[in-house]
Amino acid sequence: GTGTKADDVELLDFDAGRANISGYGPQGFVVNDVYYETPVLCSTANTFAWHVKSVEDITIESLALVELLRPTPDLLLIGTGLKLKHRAIKQEVVDHFLERGTVIEVLDTASAASTFSILNQEGRIVCAALLLRN
Repeated sequence: GTGTKADDVELLDFDAGRANISGYGPQGFVVNDVYYETPVLCSTANTFAWHVKSVEDITIESLALVELLRPTPDLLLIGTGLKLKHRAIKQEVVDHFLERGTVIEVLDTASAASTFSILNQEGRIVCAALLLRN
C-alpha cells in the first residue's frame, strides 16, 4: 500500500523549536539533548524512530512519513551510515519525492546530520533520514 505501517515510524520527541542533531556515534544520535539508539527521521521540529536497518531497506514506503509533513520539505537528506552509498538509493524513490517537490540528497550519516542541523537552524524546510553506522 501507499500508507506507512504504524510500526515503521514512532514519534520520539516533539519540540516547538527546531530539531538539532548535536551528536552521532556508532549506536545512535543525540537530538535536542536526547539520546536515541535507533535510526531516526528528523523533521523541522520532530524526531521519529525510523525502523530501517540498511540502505537496501530505503523505499518510498519507508519514507512515507515525509509525504505527510506540512509544509512539504524542500530537501530530504538521507544518511547512509559510515560511508556514502549513493547508488543504493533506488531512482524510483528519488523521482517519487522530486515529483512532490522534495529533493533527495544522499550523504554519509555524519554529513547528513550536520547539514540537516545547519539548514534547519537557518529556517529551511528540511528533513533527514539517518541510518546508524554499519
